[in-house]
Formats: sequence, structure tokens, C-alpha cells
Amino acid sequence: MAAFARENGFAEEAFLRALTGPAAAHARPPVSDYHVGAAALGESGQVYLGVNLEFPEMPLNQSVHAEQFAIVNSLLHNEPALKALAVTAAPCGHCRQFMCELTGSEALRLLVGAEEDHSLHELLPHNFGPEELQGPDPQLVFQPIRNGLEWTAAAARVVADLGPADRALAEA
Repeated sequence: MAAFARENGFAEEAFLRALTGPAAAHARPPVSDYHVGAAALGESGQVYLGVNLEFPEMPLNQSVHAEQFAIVNSLLHNEPALKALAVTAAPCGHCRQFMCELTGSEALRLLVGAEEDHSLHELLPHNFGPEELQGPDPQLVFQPIRNGLEWTAAAARVVADLGPADRALAEA
């Protein structure tokens, strides 16, 4: 992404901001009719898009927020951390708290709208973070974790009997 942006005369921030509008066009907000788009820049240089998704006849607290969509999209692509997140509007309190629990959140740049640039701490001062619950070395999103589970011969036989899509999911 960084190379593409430079080759085409864009600064990273301008490139990310430019992606939020087209992303927002793919939002599905039947409840609020408020289209939100997000573009997350990973440490790898890859960009991950997100949009808000609402569900008819469901309260808005059951929706998927664009920022969370972009972050989970990056996680599914094995991104180790995010450098910046551009969004069409200021993140809500729920998204600010969600981002507070990311590895490297203290360095995450939030690009809001056409010109605003903030740190997460500026938008979420005096946060209640994972350290309050887990102590000085909390488990954060993007942080590798070893859960202690082991493959058994029986589990390997079950995976071998799965179709290709299910097998890929089981082996992930």
C-alpha cells in the first residue's frame, strides 16, 4: 500500500482517507441510514476495509461497526498490528473501547473525516483498559496466544474427512 500510494502521489493518510468514501458506499444501514466506511493500515503495509452492517428490526447495539469490521478483517489476514485507521466519522464510544484493547493501541493513529488526526488517547482519555482487569501484562487483540490445545490423531482424522473449505477453517 505504501509503495502504491507513493507511486501515485498520495501520502498514506490521504490514501486511507480516500478509501473510506467508497467503502461507506457498501455499508448496509437499514436502521440508521448512516453509512460508515473505514480503512485500516496494517504494519505489513496492507489495507483492510470495513463498513457498518445493521440488521432490520434489530437494535443498533446488534450492528457491526465499520472500525470493528476493518480490524477483524485485518486479523483474519494475519496482520500483526495496525498503524492507522481512517474512518468517515468519529468512532463511537464502543469502538474506542474496542480499539483500546488492541496491541499497539497507544501508537494507533485515527484519521477522522477529511482532516482530523488523533491518537486513541485523545479520543478516549482516562480509559478503562485491559490492564485494569488483567494486570500489567494483559492479553490484547493481535497478540499471539498459545491456548494449550493439541491436535490428537482422532482430530486429524476428522479434519481429513472435511471438505476443502471446512478443512481450511479447521486448520487455521
